[in-house]
Amino acid sequence: MPGRRNEGNFVSLLMNLFMKRYHLPVILIIFSLICLGMSCKKKKNDNPFGAAKIATFTQSHSGSILNYRMVYGNYNNIDSLIITGTGTSAGYYGFRKFIYFGTSYSITDETNATFDVLANSNGFILNVLSIDSLSMSYNGSQLMELDSKTPSSTPPYYIQTHTYFKWLNGDVTRDSTGGPAYTYDYDPGKYGQPGDAWRLDQFLKYGRSYIKTTHLVSDMMYGSTWRQNYFYQFDGNGRISQLIKVANNYGVGANDSVFYSITYY
Repeated sequence: MPGRRNEGNFVSLLMNLFMKRYHLPVILIIFSLICLGMSCKKKKNDNPFGAAKIATFTQSHSGSILNYRMVYGNYNNIDSLIITGTGTSAGYYGFRKFIYFGTSYSITDETNATFDVLANSNGFILNVLSIDSLSMSYNGSQLMELDSKTPSSTPPYYIQTHTYFKWLNGDVTRDSTGGPAYTYDYDPGKYGQPGDAWRLDQFLKYGRSYIKTTHLVSDMMYGSTWRQNYFYQFDGNGRISQLIKVANNYGVGANDSVFYSITYY
């Protein structure tokens, strides 16, 4: 609050000086410019965590632990993702290798399986070309429609599914594929960032997130039934250091939990 008090004193001083020498229109113009400068200064500090680079994270579930390490290349793009297992996953080793072509890239895993991710110059994913292909449509930076095609044994030899998204104040509030909608709640006092539940899931699947909300997602509902709750802890810089996803009826029970511990470069 001392910074705000100093700014207020500075504005009052200028107003007193100019009141003695200039007419009201000039004073108002100068005052407006000062306020605009303060506003711009504040805006630059919005969401300082959006560009945070995850270095490692562990994913723990029912005694199985997967350890992920990220290696970055040119332009802060992911070069590779190295995965080792401990606990009941001891001995597991995997990786994801990223090869870039223009604004797009391919991902190859340890079994030599490869798929392509087509993206535009702003970094938004447009298509994922795998067995189950995806295509995305945006309004600005907000995903509005996600279309998926899954193989079928009858013509046209695929089944197409459309998922539609609604946004409010920079956050996805619901998505629907035809049945009951999924709805989401947020912590209005926390920014969305690379370690949150939206971004981490999409990063693991496609190496990049295609939904980036303004605020931190806290839960997911399906119709009137809760499906997932998200709990976070933060490091000294305000970045997410731990994420706990508590799921309902995910094959284990009503409180099936997955734990993530995250570090950054």
